[in-house]
Amino acid sequence: MLKGRRYRAASTAGVLLLTVAATVSVSIALGRTAHGWSPTVESMTVASLTTAATVGIALAPLSRPRPRRPMDVVEETIRRLGVATLILIVGGSLLAPPLLPPAEVLATAATLGLTLPAWFLVLRRGDEPERVLLVGDDPGKAAELADGLPVEPVGFASPRPGLLRGPTERPPDENRASRKRVVSDGFGDHADVIATREGSFRGPKRLGGLSRLRSICRDHDVDAVALAFRRSDRGEFFGVLTVAAEYDLDAFVHESHVEDVLVADGPASPAVETVVDPWPWYARASKRAFDLGFALVGGVAAVPLAAIIAAAIKLESSGPVLYTQPRTGEFGRRFRIPKFRTMTPQSEDPRPGSERQRITRTGRFLRRTHLDEIPQLWSVLVGDMSVVGPRAAWVEEERVLEEEVDGWRTRWHVKPGLTGLAQINDVTSTEGRRKLELDLEYVENRTLWLDTTIVVAQFRIVFEDVLELTIGHIRGWRT
Repeated sequence: MLKGRRYRAASTAGVLLLTVAATVSVSIALGRTAHGWSPTVESMTVASLTTAATVGIALAPLSRPRPRRPMDVVEETIRRLGVATLILIVGGSLLAPPLLPPAEVLATAATLGLTLPAWFLVLRRGDEPERVLLVGDDPGKAAELADGLPVEPVGFASPRPGLLRGPTERPPDENRASRKRVVSDGFGDHADVIATREGSFRGPKRLGGLSRLRSICRDHDVDAVALAFRRSDRGEFFGVLTVAAEYDLDAFVHESHVEDVLVADGPASPAVETVVDPWPWYARASKRAFDLGFALVGGVAAVPLAAIIAAAIKLESSGPVLYTQPRTGEFGRRFRIPKFRTMTPQSEDPRPGSERQRITRTGRFLRRTHLDEIPQLWSVLVGDMSVVGPRAAWVEEERVLEEEVDGWRTRWHVKPGLTGLAQINDVTSTEGRRKLELDLEYVENRTLWLDTTIVVAQFRIVFEDVLELTIGHIRGWRT
């Protein structure tokens, strides 16, 4: 993976060369026959250099080394390439003959839309992280992580100053090699001291607090984070993993946290590599496209049914038609989902399967047929949820399950879903261990075909439930 000036030089040179090659190739292929003249060496030189300069200026921000997700690279490249294309079409139309006919500009832009994102992604690829940021609030774990990392950290970030200052004790380890001095290129007036078995060493400088984590990662071109926290809580610990996912960073955690994360295959070490994103970027892109299509089509189709459900809820009991509930999303983030109200107001109980929940008659039907979840299509549309994935548990229920089921937090590495393997197998939160196994099985084996299969199975279950309830009501009326 290239860094610093080498990345700037390589990315800029690649943009210019690819643009020149695309412009010349398109000019030769199209031949400008539509304008009654053939390209000359002089005209192609002027056109290709002008196009390269325009595209190079438009894409200049992408030449700055900073962590980015692959999809962000593709999106920003296409967006800036669109601006350059518009400038070339408008500017070229003012010349006679035009510098580049619109058809050639569009063909060149289409070619660059495929090659330039690939070029930026290739430059950022690397087998091993080179710039690791130590993050956390536990001095002992920070010292062990510093020894176990593949490279020396560039600095550290902690919730507040002083947490990693001063000597700390570490358990003896006779097999640990002597630690090299940490060299930091960060900023600050002091280097913090972290103790090792051999004695204290001048550790990496504190670069800031967790509120500045994103800017620290950008400013120092960080490509990995190492988490040294006392607890794997949803606020700070999983907040750092959220940033790692946003910026496509590698992540290492202390071995004491392995039950709460997805672990990559590798040698045993105090610094355990974590699988932040279990799916490649193109798999996430296809899944998001599937979610958007399903939410849009399903939302429009469900409008008449939703109106009938709303009327039934209002006729049976007072209170709102919809209610929102806090749920746990990706990396432990809290969000609120809308649902059709199925209980009398103020009757929720956090314990899975509690019988104290006062469910209305309409609510029983809605829950049995899962029609109470129709409003959650909005959560899918805005990106809080997916169509298929682990169930988004109520925050209070989640706390109970975190205590009862070891490794429950590993589900947080992907977005929750409307349905999933656990749901179609009728496994609820009262069977926490089995539910976790099915959720992790889905994370490991997820494909677009599996998503489609699960959705079809869920529709079949809903149809069978509706049919069974309808037949039961008909028989009741006859008797």
